[in-house]
Amino acid sequence: MRVPRVTEQQVAIAPLPNARQQLRVSADTFGAQRARRLSQGAEGLAEAGDALARVAFERQADRIEAEAEAAFARWQVAATDTLAGYRGLQGGDAVGAYDAAHAELTGLRERIGGELGGGDGGGSGGGGRVQDLFLRQVANRQPAFLAGLERHRDAQSQVYRSAAMDARLQSAVAAGLADPLLGPGAELEIQALAQQQGEALGLPPEAVETIALGYVSQIHLGRLEGLLTEGRGAEARAYLETHGPRVTAADRLRLDGKIKAVERTTEVKALYQAIVGGGPLPAFAREREVDTDAATSRGGGGDGSDESNRGSDGNGDSGLDRSSADPNSNDATLQGAPAEVEPSAPAPGSPAAFGPPAAFGPRAMTAQAKAVAQAELLAGSSEAAPHELHRDRMARLASVETEDPQVLGGAADELTAVYERETASLQADKATAQAE
Repeated sequence: MRVPRVTEQQVAIAPLPNARQQLRVSADTFGAQRARRLSQGAEGLAEAGDALARVAFERQADRIEAEAEAAFARWQVAATDTLAGYRGLQGGDAVGAYDAAHAELTGLRERIGGELGGGDGGGSGGGGRVQDLFLRQVANRQPAFLAGLERHRDAQSQVYRSAAMDARLQSAVAAGLADPLLGPGAELEIQALAQQQGEALGLPPEAVETIALGYVSQIHLGRLEGLLTEGRGAEARAYLETHGPRVTAADRLRLDGKIKAVERTTEVKALYQAIVGGGPLPAFAREREVDTDAATSRGGGGDGSDESNRGSDGNGDSGLDRSSADPNSNDATLQGAPAEVEPSAPAPGSPAAFGPPAAFGPRAMTAQAKAVAQAELLAGSSEAAPHELHRDRMARLASVETEDPQVLGGAADELTAVYERETASLQADKATAQAE
């Protein structure tokens, strides 16, 4: 057994035994858990309050938006009516009413917005949030309506200026028509006014010339219409040839047709009178050259018509009762006259050597065939005179040649009308005599 030896002295501080009791204590010991529970409850209440507040705010926002939308709808209807009413105005009326329409349109915002007041219940100054929202909506749409007013004003302003200029131009035309001596001055005034209109509208020079020509043409058109109304076709033709460059192409074409119609009427009258009077032909007409071979082969009646033109019964009756040869008899055959007369071939160069021109219409050709047939049936009788006369007149007309074929047709119709009146009068006299 070994005994420890202490070779040197060692001194140390040793802790004394812990006389205190160690206890574990937390915040829960002092009610922290309860406090947390109370805090959580308070947070729930706060969240519930926030949710209620949000709902109330959203409801208020919806109400504000609905009120603003309703006010904006009223404004839009009123603005549309204002614009539509203004667009219904034309010309000077639209120009004159622009300021009133502009004031009415801009005044709608203040009038309808002022009706809102503080309608949101929580607004302050300026009418509240309902009014603010309404004004923002109007601010987005009002420029489009104002632009519509301006566009219509500008368009109608041009219409108004054009109408005023047209009135001045028409006044110059009327002055030129009223007095031929004022014609040159009227044309100069028209040129000046057209130049003003072209500058106002920014038109090129050729367009200005077209405008001026249109109004100058009206002066000459009116004068020519007056000549044509009086039947002075030759003078109208000479006038058109002289002043044609100052007449529009459309007016020249229309006038040329009217002049031709008047000239044709004059020529028809002159040719008709020459045929009826047995005088020389007018300068525009000439005798046709006869084809002797064709004339000999044709061998037709005095007007050149063949047997097929005599009438529907082949005897040349053509609708007249053959008994008309004798007012006192009902016999179908003329007493002392053959039932059928074979026409001889016309002498070459005589009027009878020509057939009816193509310009003769059905009415004239039918009457001509009737006259030929009745002249043969009533030969030697006084009743044959009108038929023979019409036959001879139509035969001479058939030998005439004119530059305008319609002149021949017109003269044939005039001769036919006279023949129809004479034969109708004879038939009426015959019926009266028979009745007595």
